[in-house]
Amino acid sequence: MTRCTLIIFCVMVAGQAMGAAPQLQVTPTPVILGETTEFAIVIRDFPGTLPIQARANVGQVVGVSEAGGVVKIRIRPPQKRFPQRLCLIVWRDIDQPLVVRIPLLGRTELPIRTRANTQVTLRIGKEIFGPQSSGPRGHLKMRVLIPPGISEGLAEAVASNGMVTRKVVRIQQPAYNTLTLAHHASALRLPKAHVDIVLASAVLTKETPTLWASRGDETRHPIALKEDSAGRWSAHWKVPTSGRWSFAVEQSGSPQARRVVSLRILPQEKAPPPPVPLSPRLVMSTPTPGVQSGWRFAVAAAAGIMHNTGNLFSARLSLNVEGDYPLGPGRVGLQLGTSFAWGSRDVALSAPLESRVSRVLLVPVGLLATYRLSFGRVHPGLAAGPLLHLTRFSGESRETGVSTRTDASFGAVLLLDTHLDLGPGAIVARLGYQYSRVDNEDYALLAGGVIAEFGYRLSF
Repeated sequence: MTRCTLIIFCVMVAGQAMGAAPQLQVTPTPVILGETTEFAIVIRDFPGTLPIQARANVGQVVGVSEAGGVVKIRIRPPQKRFPQRLCLIVWRDIDQPLVVRIPLLGRTELPIRTRANTQVTLRIGKEIFGPQSSGPRGHLKMRVLIPPGISEGLAEAVASNGMVTRKVVRIQQPAYNTLTLAHHASALRLPKAHVDIVLASAVLTKETPTLWASRGDETRHPIALKEDSAGRWSAHWKVPTSGRWSFAVEQSGSPQARRVVSLRILPQEKAPPPPVPLSPRLVMSTPTPGVQSGWRFAVAAAAGIMHNTGNLFSARLSLNVEGDYPLGPGRVGLQLGTSFAWGSRDVALSAPLESRVSRVLLVPVGLLATYRLSFGRVHPGLAAGPLLHLTRFSGESRETGVSTRTDASFGAVLLLDTHLDLGPGAIVARLGYQYSRVDNEDYALLAGGVIAEFGYRLSF
């Protein structure tokens, strides 16, 4: 039988009363890498009213929510299964962070060699595993749980005659990133731009990491760290110039313990020119540079399928550019797009061609009107308009051999789509119907149908 104890380290900024310390609960426990797919940290009595933010050194923070004074942070453990310690920084105000350290256990089998037919127990930290028989050959593999930071265990073998043998078992633990960096930019425009940084280590160490800032390939700007407590430091840095700055931190002798974040600092705003009086009663001012007119532009690419509800089922790639402008609760705009769809089908040819192999390439070009609403990160929309459809047909018949033909026709398209903000752009999902018909002396084809696409959209 084994008993696993989960130890949670919780550190808040110095000076807070003991009675005001938040209460923490981890579910499920213990967290075993490779077995626990997701766990939650529940925090009660966390002071403040600002939104909760969280950063971790390993794994991924997949959700942060708060209801009724209870904060719940959902975390997906790292995929690597060797023992690690999670170092989580939670904050409302960056000056009052909460640092939580949680051991992530690794399950493995340790090979042990001893005398034949002995009963073996293994002590790792405070936990005891076994007893387990070594068998007639004196070999066994003991399945154990290893916490982070443990480099050896003590094996004890008891023979049938009562003789006791003890042996130290070495445990090799790979290095991993132990540092968590959280930052808050109080201003992103010069001359007031400055950044507050909090740095915490999963290991309680007195060794101060190295923190620096750099812009492109320029020289590093070292940033002085102040030690707040064991394993936690802070810094306040005034940004000297505009541009995209990167902040990196590492500890000597541990290249895996490195975190890099970046942010963009804007130049100082230029003062608008003074108004130019045109008459004693009329004063007109020039527009302020940099003020946006409200137009927004985007480019999107997507891939999907198209089915004409008959015997044409084709893959489809699309590309479009779009511009929109605020109107009422949403945005109205225009979209210019094209797509490429291809497939093979049997086409009803005029006798006596009797086509055996037929291929179709569809290239519609459309100008659509759009309207889009916004609900947080989700932006549903509607697009509709006319299109010019180019259809290239190639077929093989017994009498004429290989033949090709290109036709142009007019049609229309209706699309319903949804954008979900992700990274610098948004994920796009579309569902719609496209209609265009080609009908000539050689073949008849409904060059359209139901459309389903997924893609990505960048705004600028």
